[in-house]
Order: sequence, then C-alpha cells, then structure tokens
Amino acid sequence: MHAEDGGLVLYMKRLRAAIARLNTNLAWFMRQMFGRKSEKLSRLDPNQLGLDFEGFNLKLPLQAQASESAAAEIAEISALPTKKKPLNLEQM
Repeated sequence: MHAEDGGLVLYMKRLRAAIARLNTNLAWFMRQMFGRKSEKLSRLDPNQLGLDFEGFNLKLPLQAQASESAAAEIAEISALPTKKKPLNLEQM
C-alpha cells in the first residue's frame, strides 16, 4: 500500500507540473490572440496624412494606346481562317 501511495504522489506531481505548463502556454496564446498590438489602434491620428486614391484606376495614354492596339491585333488574328487537318483514318 505504501509503494502504491508513493506512485500516486509522483503521478499527482507530474499532473500538476503538466497543468502548470499548459496554463503557461494558454496564457501566452491568449496574449498573442487577444493582447494589445501596435497595429490595433483605438483611434486614428487626425494629423496623419491620408492617401488619395481618386483617379487611381485611370490608364496612362501610352497604356491605353498599347491595350487598344493589342485588342485590335487579337481581333485580326481571331478573324483569320484556320485550316483543318484531314483525318488520318489509319491512325485510329
């Protein structure tokens, strides 16, 4: 009975150590997920300059000309007749 009690005491010590380690890990993960981060601002700074994206998607004149000529070239090539190869019945 005494040897069995010693085994239980050792087992309980190991369990308590494991629980303490897991609680430490859990606290670290909770800080990582829910802790204060520098990227999370509670309010925006009114003195900080903002970015103006107005007209951002407008094409430059050279880009517009290049895309129009490429579209015309694609349409021209697509309109060309294609030659169909005759079926070779011996290969089937």
